[in-house]
Amino acid sequence: MTTGFNWDNFSPDLQQNAMYDASNGQTLHMAENAGQKAAAYCLRAKEKVDAQLRKIAELKKVSGFGEGVPLDTGKGVVDQYSTVAANLETALTALSKEYQGFADRFVATEMAVRAVEENNTASLKGRQISIDPHAAGMQ
Repeated sequence: MTTGFNWDNFSPDLQQNAMYDASNGQTLHMAENAGQKAAAYCLRAKEKVDAQLRKIAELKKVSGFGEGVPLDTGKGVVDQYSTVAANLETALTALSKEYQGFADRFVATEMAVRAVEENNTASLKGRQISIDPHAAGMQ
């Protein structure tokens, strides 16, 4: 997939307005490594979730509720803890995947923005830039 735009597809008025806006610093800009920094926050959160996932194995091994004694109440408590642990594991696994997805998207966005900026720079290389004050509304 190619990212970017063809400057020649813009009308002369749009080109003039874009040049005027750019000359006044009115352009979209992504801070250096912003995607990587945002991804790092997501990955730290993911690691905390993953640490809790590793502890769930212990929740599944609930004991001390009358094992070996034929009482339904003890078995009911153990079954309830097992169900809660399984539901928690499912929810945390999904959350971990979400954090990974967010991190991947932040990095991909940074890469895409960088590619667009490089493409735009290449598209503008060698162009003569002149601003008509009347067309740009700077009278």
